Amino acid sequence: MAKDNRQKLNNFYIRRMAKGLAQQRYGACLGAMTFLFGVTLVLSQLRGYYIQGATGSLRSLITGLLIALLSLIVTAPARIGARSVFCDIAAGRETRAMKALAAWYGDGRRLSSSILLMLTQTLTALLALALFGGLALAAAARLDPAFFGALLYGNLFWLLLSPGKLYLFLLAVVAPVYLIMARFVPASYLLAQHPEKGILTCLAESFQLLKGFYWKYIGLQLLSLLQLVGYALMSSIFCMMIFRGDINSAAAYAAIFTEITAYFSIMPQLGIGTALFIADAAIRSEPGLPESSMDIE
Repeated sequence: MAKDNRQKLNNFYIRRMAKGLAQQRYGACLGAMTFLFGVTLVLSQLRGYYIQGATGSLRSLITGLLIALLSLIVTAPARIGARSVFCDIAAGRETRAMKALAAWYGDGRRLSSSILLMLTQTLTALLALALFGGLALAAAARLDPAFFGALLYGNLFWLLLSPGKLYLFLLAVVAPVYLIMARFVPASYLLAQHPEKGILTCLAESFQLLKGFYWKYIGLQLLSLLQLVGYALMSSIFCMMIFRGDINSAAAYAAIFTEITAYFSIMPQLGIGTALFIADAAIRSEPGLPESSMDIE
């Protein structure tokens, strides 16, 4: 019976629902994403300024670590606050972006929980990246020593002459890391809805929640990725027509347009769609999993 229920999940239907809800409550989505976009933009400018003045000294290293810590402290509650807005919209509840964000910045327990969750996810991603990166490097050293040497010494000219090998190497590293981290994405939505829960509880429930629905959830994310790639291609073509072959200017403006589109169109729809997916998965899960983790009215 549980198997039949799982077949009822339809990513295209969830995406249509998410798009409609995002359009109906676009003010709340706009407020949450504007704040998150502003925070991300300021921190990226700060990192860019630091990189330009980096000297490789111990002082530069400490400064870089402080900037990374500041980014974690500022960004984590903004991300969880945005997810709480998406969850409220998915559940049909009244919500205000600034009120939701203030709740995560103004409450010490919520603030620390959001930071610890993001820190845990970041460290897990780094460990996975180190593991699969090491395995990919070991395979490259054994199968293609010349390519391994180019990677090791940063020989960009040689790497650009072998784009197929470079893409295969990146795929071998990025794909398994993504597949691992995708299991823990719902944790931030669970924490957004239940701030009283510990981060370990949210991570464990996130892993448990996707049992039987994992590949459908991957499909939901990949649909948004394809949408983003489509926007990126269209913006690249349009900018190339405007700048008449000036590749640098066209690439810069295309990247800006794509990033804005991602923040204010794709990410809100994906966030609401993820909230809907998690709620549906919780309802259709095997007995024993808390079905009230994400309630939709």
